[in-house]
Amino acid sequence: MTKTISTSINAYDMVLSAEAALNEYQKNNLLPHLEEAIQKYEQALAIDPALDKAYEGLSKVWYQKYWLGEGEDITLDSSYYYTQKAIELNPYNDEAYLSLGYVEWRRRNFLASKQAAEKALNLAPNNSDALTLLARYYGTVEQAPEKQLPLLIKAISLDPQNRATPDGNLSVFLNIASIYHNADLNLEAEKLYRKALNLYPNSAESYGGLAWFTFTQGNYEESIPLRKKRLDLEGGENTPLWVIDGYAWE
Repeated sequence: MTKTISTSINAYDMVLSAEAALNEYQKNNLLPHLEEAIQKYEQALAIDPALDKAYEGLSKVWYQKYWLGEGEDITLDSSYYYTQKAIELNPYNDEAYLSLGYVEWRRRNFLASKQAAEKALNLAPNNSDALTLLARYYGTVEQAPEKQLPLLIKAISLDPQNRATPDGNLSVFLNIASIYHNADLNLEAEKLYRKALNLYPNSAESYGGLAWFTFTQGNYEESIPLRKKRLDLEGGENTPLWVIDGYAWE
């Protein structure tokens, strides 16, 4: 559990304002909210230089800047620096360890990412994002779906909607569905692919998941319009060629 102590109510109020701005950015992708978050976090540190939540927040902001393509070295290095400052000030900050895990993953330091996720979970066993990050390690690096699946299922049970981001738990639903699909547990897979589409009807990935599943089941009548919808949503770029039983489409 995160244990944050600030000597200044004003500093902590500034952090809360920054977190609200960052949440608005994550929901709406409006850059002014991201810049507002930076200003608020820096103002909090000007009041209380030992406030770990402000450093943790800045690590998240710089990680968002990485996704905006503002330069991998400066964004990930900055995020790493602020994460380390947060942990130095408060070694019980599970969210700081989670941020560290994300940064290490993007640096392709996969074992360090796993260790950071495990540290976050030692501090907060019900941190759904840390569960998902650890599941990513087992699914991608170790190729161990038997370890990945329980973590993803627990993450979903703890945070069914995950409103922190526009796509919420979409990737978790699709990962679980894919594990079932690869294991030929097709009834379970289909339920989750359809649930993902029902929960996230504006996502290309939702349509793509169900399109691929129905395609592999030979249900081309349903699969083709689903795939067309996916292409419409994502602009038709970077689309793979699928070929099964002599049937192909781009």
